[in-house]
Amino acid sequence: REPTLSPSTGPSPMKLSPSFDLQAERTRISRLIQSKNPSTTFVSPTTPQRLALDWLLQEGALTWSLSDDRILQRYGLAVMYYATGGPISWTRGNEWVNSSSTECDWGSDLICDQDDAVVWINLAGGDLSGTIPREIGLLTSLTYLNLDTNTLQGTLPTEIGFLSSLVLFGVATNLLSGTIPTTVGLLSALTHFEIWENDLSGEIPSTVGTMTS
Repeated sequence: REPTLSPSTGPSPMKLSPSFDLQAERTRISRLIQSKNPSTTFVSPTTPQRLALDWLLQEGALTWSLSDDRILQRYGLAVMYYATGGPISWTRGNEWVNSSSTECDWGSDLICDQDDAVVWINLAGGDLSGTIPREIGLLTSLTYLNLDTNTLQGTLPTEIGFLSSLVLFGVATNLLSGTIPTTVGLLSALTHFEIWENDLSGEIPSTVGTMTS
């Protein structure tokens, strides 16, 4: 089941050029997303997934110019934003989901490499709430993801295993529950796995990197 929100604000009204075929673009982007996450639906207008799709579509010409990888990256970041309380509870990352700039210009909480792939996210202590969405697995270039000291709930998504370059993963001091997914064992580069002060159970797979903490 997809997490739902009732945000006070969603994407602004769309501003599209006359040549922009909204329905064709919606179909194209929806199919692209579902090629990675086949169970994704966009029926409810208040899910993080639908809010993120609507935001991508309001960009109009900017979306046309991006590669599929960049569209998926922007979508994954937008879903993460809406699923974890943005814009209601966030006190960090206030430049996120900014249609007038690329995701690499969304502030000091996010860093890209020379190819505009997001490699570093630090939202520790940012008053994030809600859940960590499975779309986190679309951010495959991440090496550092720190979500410590927030009020995130729910379980760790199995898609975390797609982040094969991850060196640090921090979710300490949250309200997470359930078992540690076995896909964590795919994170062969991981050296720091910060999960204390949650209600998680299970064992950390022995195949996880060379973790020092």
